Amino acid sequence: MESVAVPTLNLNNNQEISMQSIQRITPCLWFDNQAEEAAEFYASIFKNSRITKVSHYGEAGHEVHGQVAGTVMTAAFELDGQEFVALNGGPTLIQRGHLVSGQL
Repeated sequence: MESVAVPTLNLNNNQEISMQSIQRITPCLWFDNQAEEAAEFYASIFKNSRITKVSHYGEAGHEVHGQVAGTVMTAAFELDGQEFVALNGGPTLIQRGHLVSGQL
């Protein structure tokens, strides 16, 4: 098997990192209203995992998203270094089959 060189990225501080270590797509898992609970569950069963950020719906956009202000909108988490986002999109999107998407 032939060896292939892995490209590197030179950061501003002249530190080089392997392009293999840069995640290009973040999977987004869609839920009705269980995003935070799902993120906590996944982080509890995988080693080197954690919740990185939880964001909440505000008053703005209520007529579009229908969520109560203060409820969890997204829960970002890492599973052994792989980033994920869990999104509470409400039942309408789930019924249409929108269960997974990707963020670039």
